[in-house]
Parts: sequence; structure tokens; C-alpha cells
Amino acid sequence: MAAGVLAFAGIILDPAVGAILMALSTVVVAINAMGLTANKINN
Repeated sequence: MAAGVLAFAGIILDPAVGAILMALSTVVVAINAMGLTANKINN
């Protein structure tokens, strides 16, 4: 999400919060990929 996309609503993200959210997103994608791979192997 672009840093200023919610600025019109008065919501401005700190860059550190943005970095944490990006890292969390990466972890979620990796977990989902592992789950899909495990499901494909078991079927």
C-alpha cells in the first residue's frame, strides 16, 4: 500500500510500521506457499 493512499482519511503510517507489515505479509505468503506444496504432495 502506498504510504499516502490513506492520507485523505487522516491515516498516515510510520515507515517502521510499513516495514513490519511488509515483513508480516512475506511470512504469510511463505506459509501459504508451504501449505499449498504440502497439500499437492499429499494428494
